[in-house]
Amino acid sequence: MTRISAVIPLLLLFFYSGCGTCDDEVQSQSVSPDKIVEATSFVRNCGATTDYSMIVSIHRTDNDYKDESDFVFVAKGRGRLQLKWAGPKALEIYCEGCERKDVFRRLTALGDIDISYR
Repeated sequence: MTRISAVIPLLLLFFYSGCGTCDDEVQSQSVSPDKIVEATSFVRNCGATTDYSMIVSIHRTDNDYKDESDFVFVAKGRGRLQLKWAGPKALEIYCEGCERKDVFRRLTALGDIDISYR
């Protein structure tokens, strides 16, 4: 019994160490015309018990895209996202099939950047 009771915590640690991790697959990146910020679209996969998420992040070019406070668009599922800067402070997001998706976040501005959807 002593060996089994010592092994169980190790097995639980091994099992739970893989939980809570998500994989991100970057779909596209687009730097603003003034080269200060970048928009990144990616698909997040958090495992078999959750659906994929399509996410667009607007962040400084010297920062990572994974800060949730920078997420301007989040929708359930997988789809095709295209990013286009209409100016240094204006981003257009094209989302094919998003009208059929559950959209959880759809900001029209982040700071001084205007965001439009097509």
